[in-house]
Amino acid sequence: MAKRSSTSTKQSQTMGLPIALVLLSGAAYFTLTWDPTSASSAAGLLGILCHQAVLRPYEVDSRGWEMLLIYLAVNGGLVTGCVLTSTCGLLDAILLACRSGCVFLAGLYGSMLVYRAFFHRIGHFPGPFAARLSNLYQ
Repeated sequence: MAKRSSTSTKQSQTMGLPIALVLLSGAAYFTLTWDPTSASSAAGLLGILCHQAVLRPYEVDSRGWEMLLIYLAVNGGLVTGCVLTSTCGLLDAILLACRSGCVFLAGLYGSMLVYRAFFHRIGHFPGPFAARLSNLYQ
C-alpha cells in the first residue's frame, strides 16, 4: 500500500508543473491582448492562482532548477511566438515576456510568502519569523 500512495504522490507532483506552465502561458497571452495595466493585473492574479491551486501542496524550494527552466522555456516561447506572428519586434517581444514573467513571479512568490507567514499549518510554532518564509534560514 505504501508503494501505491508514493506512486500517486509522484504522479500528482509531476502534474503540477505543466499546469503551472499553462498558467504562465495564460499570463503571457493576457499581456499580448490587453492593455498593460490590465495585463499586469491578470498576470499577477494568475501567479497567485498558480500557487493556491497548483503548487501549494508541493515543496517548491527543492524544485528551483526545474521551475527556472520552465520559466525560461515559456518566456522563450512567448518571444518566439510574438516574433514569428509579426505582432512585435524582437526587443518589444523580449520586454513583453519579461514584464509578464516578472509580474507573474511577483504574484506567485508574494502568495507563497503570505501563506507561509500567516496561514501554514506549522506557522504558529515558536521560532524566528524568517524561518517560516524559506528553507534558507537553516
